[in-house]
Amino acid sequence: MTVSSRALVELVLLGPTSDRRQLQDSPILGDVWIAFAEKPASPMDLLITPCRSRPAGPMAVIVAKGIGKLKRRRTKGQEAQVAYLQGIVAARLFFDEVLRIVVPMTQWWRDRKVQDELKIYTRETLRSKIKAILKWVKAKNEDSRVEYAKDFAKFTSLDRYVALAGIILWCGLQGERAKKSGGGICELIKGMEGPEPVVDTLFELFQAILGDEFSEEAQIYQVSLNRKAMPALDRSVK
Repeated sequence: MTVSSRALVELVLLGPTSDRRQLQDSPILGDVWIAFAEKPASPMDLLITPCRSRPAGPMAVIVAKGIGKLKRRRTKGQEAQVAYLQGIVAARLFFDEVLRIVVPMTQWWRDRKVQDELKIYTRETLRSKIKAILKWVKAKNEDSRVEYAKDFAKFTSLDRYVALAGIILWCGLQGERAKKSGGGICELIKGMEGPEPVVDTLFELFQAILGDEFSEEAQIYQVSLNRKAMPALDRSVK
């Protein structure tokens, strides 16, 4: 029974509909999660909002330098195009770039409580969360899926961020296979036999971005999707 990537994102971030008391408190807004879940191997046009006390210009420079350090080969149409206006930075980023460059500069990531919880996060903890997600995606009927969804009510807000980030990150690294998948992350993880590929991918990321002492204040408040401009009216009042 096929489910949409959007439905999976909403379930992980917000919990089952019968017990939807959770709020996702990460700096990545819901529309960004959904966009990457549907096209995990593609870059997205994003708007990065600096913290109130931080100017946009220097933050844009840091983002651009971070992209350069990763040395990713970008084809035509995938250019990062980092630019800034007063109070906002626009950039076209892949999901791993969001996790490696943008998230570590956010207030949320630098919160001492988040850092302490991440440092004690174990492979077994993550493995159990990914298993719950795989079980829900592979459910043979709606009744089973409703029953499996109860496990998501036990996720902490950090569990939600880590598990969803790990799945999208792994799917994005599948390259052409991810691009050809019309079902986004749900289609890609449906064939997984177990959670290990996601766990391994995420802990490699943890090793790269955890443990650094922060020499500067947080730069970024939140990340949203840079939606295409549309007219509010198609005919003016006479």
